[in-house]
Amino acid sequence: KRPWVFDRLKEMVGDPDKDGAAIDAVSPVLLADRFRAPVLLVHGEEDLVVPSQHSTRMADALRERGKPVDYIRIKGDDHGLVENESRRQSMRAV
Repeated sequence: KRPWVFDRLKEMVGDPDKDGAAIDAVSPVLLADRFRAPVLLVHGEEDLVVPSQHSTRMADALRERGKPVDYIRIKGDDHGLVENESRRQSMRAV
């Protein structure tokens, strides 16, 4: 079973099956060419809310367009980066 947050996001963002075009129109991965500032992506490998492939796709899209991006995958932590070392690693990167 998916976490409750998926249903909440469907309410807030839209239903991909019904609202796909509107979602795509504001999708960061599809708008990577518009990014102007360097991007830091930090993703916990145990994230149950956002699959890691979302960050991987974003990093790839930015790199393909020559945009500066750092992508850090944090082992053993989740969406909230609750472990102190995960937070230290994130802050060092910032």
